[in-house]
Amino acid sequence: MTEKILVVDEDETYLGALRKQLTGLNYQEKNILGYPSVQDAIIGAADNISVILANFCSGKKDALQCLNALQECFPDVPIILLTTGPKIDTLPKLIAQGAQDYLVKEELDNAALNKAIWLAINRKKQSFANSGSQKNKE
Repeated sequence: MTEKILVVDEDETYLGALRKQLTGLNYQEKNILGYPSVQDAIIGAADNISVILANFCSGKKDALQCLNALQECFPDVPIILLTTGPKIDTLPKLIAQGAQDYLVKEELDNAALNKAIWLAINRKKQSFANSGSQKNKE
């Protein structure tokens, strides 16, 4: 698949495992960009990112600031949160601020990962199509 995926997670071991999982789902290795921090991702990531998978719900960082920083740098890219548990207090705020979805790392299987990526990308495409048709009506 040609989608370019940006993965942000401070756990380098998990980054490697997720990269392997994504390539197993037929995403091209060259299109999977992994960074240990939001700052590194903003500095190093290329254009044409299709979706962002990001873990910044660990409590070590301000999750809302991290989300806002990614949204500023990649305003048209859907963001899927990777969490270490389903009861993260900031999740509702992050979803309200524009994160497309969240996945629990410990429960992440191929079907859920592939579905979340597909839905996020297609929701964003539909959003663009809807905003374009609204502009044409005006």
